[in-house]
Amino acid sequence: MKCIVCNTENNLQDRTANQGRCSKCNHPFVFEPTTMSSEVKMTDAFFAKIISNISVNQTLFFTPKQLLYMLDQRLKKKTAVPLLGKIFFYVFFLGFMIPIIPINNIVFFIVFLIYNLIFILITVGHSNSLRSGYKGRQSSATALIIIGILILLLGITWSFLINSGIVFAVSALVGLSHFWVGIWQRSKIKRIPETLAITDNQLQEWLEKWQQVNASIPQLLQSPQASLSSSQPAPDVTAYSFDRLVVCDSNAIAQMLIANNFHFEHNCAILSIHGYPKNIFSTVLAMLKRNQDLTVYTFHSASPSGVELTYKISTDVNWFGETTVGIVDLGLQAKQILSSPRRLQINCSDDSALAAKRLRPEVSQSLTQAELAWLREGNYVDLESFSPRRLIQILNHGIAEGALDTSSDSDSGVVVYGVESFG
Repeated sequence: MKCIVCNTENNLQDRTANQGRCSKCNHPFVFEPTTMSSEVKMTDAFFAKIISNISVNQTLFFTPKQLLYMLDQRLKKKTAVPLLGKIFFYVFFLGFMIPIIPINNIVFFIVFLIYNLIFILITVGHSNSLRSGYKGRQSSATALIIIGILILLLGITWSFLINSGIVFAVSALVGLSHFWVGIWQRSKIKRIPETLAITDNQLQEWLEKWQQVNASIPQLLQSPQASLSSSQPAPDVTAYSFDRLVVCDSNAIAQMLIANNFHFEHNCAILSIHGYPKNIFSTVLAMLKRNQDLTVYTFHSASPSGVELTYKISTDVNWFGETTVGIVDLGLQAKQILSSPRRLQINCSDDSALAAKRLRPEVSQSLTQAELAWLREGNYVDLESFSPRRLIQILNHGIAEGALDTSSDSDSGVVVYGVESFG
């Protein structure tokens, strides 16, 4: 394991002999991979690399939850069994049968069928497991496809060489089973939910230890409540005239965007539905309501509370009910998840399923049956599963794509518009 201070490689014997410190510079190691479970095994260099990546070399602020998601994704990718490993596993155990059971014996074909059925069931079970990551699921599905093709090519060729109908039938049955199950699995892996391998408490413990040993992480944001140090409006914000407003469904996302100066760089005020930033919220909202040229953008998770955000601010008189302001729903929307070609981190919980069944009728009626079914299964995608850079890119793209037609002279009330794609 490499020391992040002097880059010296330290094996387990070195680390043990030096009480968990570098043998050259005596810098303490935060992580000891040999004492960690296989799912969350990491090194100091790995953790430092993740922090550098999520902050884009210490240039962007990020939330603890964003770090949690990135760590989870990278760890699952790192620990996933590679494609060749799964193919080797199949061939290795199949090789035990051939010397024991004669190939021309009916018993061999029965055992061969049972072995392949078990292999398919295990592989599909692993692929559908909530603890599996995308990379592992992808390699499982691809392994089934490749094994199916190999069985078809080798088995059918052999059946013609020995003129055997049973070899042809078994090869076709087993090969096609592998192939089509693999194709089916590959088509659905982007939509299978995942559970996080790391808990919030685990990450908090790691961060506390990391910052004790390696100093604080300047770009890591505190909780929005803890970061509020003043109850007075900031003059540089309240004196500024914003033509756009982004309303977030979480304080953490609003805090992250503000910390990264999205509001000043894009002439765009940023508030959360929960009243963040608390010290300037009322002042900024009142100022925005006086702006006749204001356009509002909602930015939220694909969750029951998220999909209700646009409806809430368009009907609540404390927001923009009884006004003619234009509102653009940038997402995340369930339809954007269902149509997205990208791999997204889909979560699932009973609480989310229950909340989806209690959606306001007006919101439920605005969703398709597919969207409602997806939400009622407990599925949701958290905005914090995206990195800060990706969220800023998505928001830029959404604002550009979702620009309202300002030539419209409609005075019939709030105009709500949804952006079809998400970044």
